[in-house]
Amino acid sequence: MSEMFFYYLDFLDNVVWSYLSIPTILLLGFYLSYKSNWTQILKFGRVTRVFFSFFKYDESNKRGTHPLKVFFAGISGSIGISNVIGVCTAVQFGGPGAIFWLWIASLLGMIVKYAEIYLGIKYRIANKEG
Repeated sequence: MSEMFFYYLDFLDNVVWSYLSIPTILLLGFYLSYKSNWTQILKFGRVTRVFFSFFKYDESNKRGTHPLKVFFAGISGSIGISNVIGVCTAVQFGGPGAIFWLWIASLLGMIVKYAEIYLGIKYRIANKEG
């Protein structure tokens, strides 16, 4: 009985992660990109300029944490060793063309991450006790 349960569980896992996850991520990425007027593409230059302006940020007379330190601390929680291994594996199996599809996936993933952060800030509750 338990073998049959695990067989169906494994089958469901394969269907969800093999056939449903990529189309769902792509559709959600396109939908959110459209709804946000392609922010990740149209605002890329501005974001890049703001990022590099922080290298000239004078920390001596400001209170708080340097913006670059906050940025890199936030990014370190999102990017890990598995992402590096994922790129190496994609190139190993798919050749150099896999890089193109990684760029497409990351372009669509940017807006999903943006939506996640935006909703987290919009609906947060200040001073809520856990």
